[in-house]
Amino acid sequence: MRDVGYWMRDTRCGIRDAEWPVIRVFVVQMTPKWLARYSCTFDGSYNFAMKSKQHQQMISSLVKEGRLARGYTQKELSELSNISVRSIQRIENGEIIPRNYTKKTLAGILGFSFEDLQKDEPVKKSFAISRDQKRIFSAGISVVILLLSWAFIAQSPRFPETEFEFILFSAFVLLLITIFLVIIWKKRS
Repeated sequence: MRDVGYWMRDTRCGIRDAEWPVIRVFVVQMTPKWLARYSCTFDGSYNFAMKSKQHQQMISSLVKEGRLARGYTQKELSELSNISVRSIQRIENGEIIPRNYTKKTLAGILGFSFEDLQKDEPVKKSFAISRDQKRIFSAGISVVILLLSWAFIAQSPRFPETEFEFILFSAFVLLLITIFLVIIWKKRS
C-alpha cells in the first residue's frame, strides 16, 4: 500500500509578479520517495502574453513621460537612480518589465506612485509641469491679471468712485491671483 499525501499550496510557478494576475491552487502530491509533482489550474480565458505586453508598454510610457517632464536625460536619470543607462533604455523601449525595487526607485525620482506601476490599466496622466515652468506661469498669470485690472480701471472714468470700491476691487484681484496660484502649485495625489 502506498502512502500518498496531498497538500494545497500557493505558489507562482516562477512567473514574475507583473505577469501574474491570479493564482489558483497547486496540488502537491508527495510520493513515498518524496518526489513532488505540481499541477496548476489556470483561468483559460486569461491572455498572459497580452497583459504582459500592455503592462510593459504602460510602464515604459510612464517612465519616459516622467523623465521628459522632469527634464532629465537618460544618463542623468541613471546617475540619480543608480540604474544603468542600458537598463533605463530597455525599460523605456518596453523590452523588459523592471523589478519592484527598480520600479520603486524610478517612481520616487520621477514623481509618481509605485502603485501606478503595479496597475493593469494605463494611468491617466495629468498635465505636469516642472517647478521652473510653474514659477514662470505663476508670474505670467499674476502680471496678466494685474494688467487686465489696471486696464479695467483706466477705461472707466467713474470707477472707482470711492476708496471702498477700490479696496474691494483690489481684494477681488488678489483673491483671483491667489486662486490661480493655488491651482498651479497644488500637489497632485
